[in-house]
Amino acid sequence: MKTQYIRLIGCVSLAIGFTCLLCTMVFYMFGGYLFNGVNFELEPEQTVILSADMEANISIPGFETMTIPENQKTVQTTLYNPESNSCYFQISLVLESGEVIYQSKLVQPGQYLYEIELNRGLKQGEYKVTIVYETFSMENYAQLNGAKVPFQLIVQ
Repeated sequence: MKTQYIRLIGCVSLAIGFTCLLCTMVFYMFGGYLFNGVNFELEPEQTVILSADMEANISIPGFETMTIPENQKTVQTTLYNPESNSCYFQISLVLESGEVIYQSKLVQPGQYLYEIELNRGLKQGEYKVTIVYETFSMENYAQLNGAKVPFQLIVQ
């Protein structure tokens, strides 16, 4: 009886381990997504921060890399405010030098920015960029906590 129980636990553990390994392999093979010719690698999880009133969580999306065309001001993106949020976002893209190359108007929960207008086109290369999320109350536009998420911008 005890031997059967140990074998059952061993088989279940082996099945769970194999499933985890398979999921990890699939994630690494298909972790990048392609949107309108622009490659985004999504963070595996969203970062959750507390709002200023500490009553609600704010989900902050992030990217590891983003690829855009050289010398173009109008670029395809998938910047967004998750539907689960109960606040507005203002999204900025800031180069390592501190130069703001894009700043959105207020983005409602569930709203996506598929195309944005940069302040200027960028030359070919790799840039360290930070997505700055400023968050605002939907009731009175009071500023809440925000987040800064670094990523690599690849210009081709």
